[in-house]
Amino acid sequence: MQYYVLSNLGYSVDRVNLIYINKNYIREDELNLDELFIVDDITQQVASKQRQVEQNLIDFEQILALEEEPNIDIGKQCHHPYKCDAYTYCWDKQRNLCHHENIFNIARLDQDKKFSLYKQNIINFSDIKDLSIFNVQQQIQIKACLNQEIIINKDKIKAFFSDVKLSYVSFGL
Repeated sequence: MQYYVLSNLGYSVDRVNLIYINKNYIREDELNLDELFIVDDITQQVASKQRQVEQNLIDFEQILALEEEPNIDIGKQCHHPYKCDAYTYCWDKQRNLCHHENIFNIARLDQDKKFSLYKQNIINFSDIKDLSIFNVQQQIQIKACLNQEIIINKDKIKAFFSDVKLSYVSFGL
């Protein structure tokens, strides 16, 4: 984008570099900046993308000119390649998915499975008819939320602490 802007302002951009930290650099006595940073010349790659940048800007202008916001459902694009700036709006304001228990809060449930359930309109725990598609821990989580109960497995806690060797240090002052 910077290349596009500068070029269209009449500046001649001779080189575009991507500069990043050399993860293999080991500092010795003196800091060696030439070894700390890697400089890659990406001028050709950037120049080859300029038509796409221009098309993206045209697309963005068309979207901004719309009377209504685009009708795009939530999906993996909300998190990948990075969390979308509209996340709170789409997930919280539009769908109220941030403040109550739903399939997106199930521990260790694969993202593909979450969105598959969502597309089947299984969103809230009360929408779930078949618990067998979840593992035992997920079933416990769902049942506890539906029944508004706290589940404490005292036997497992006792077993855990029976294996822990407690020791302490006493200081005589």
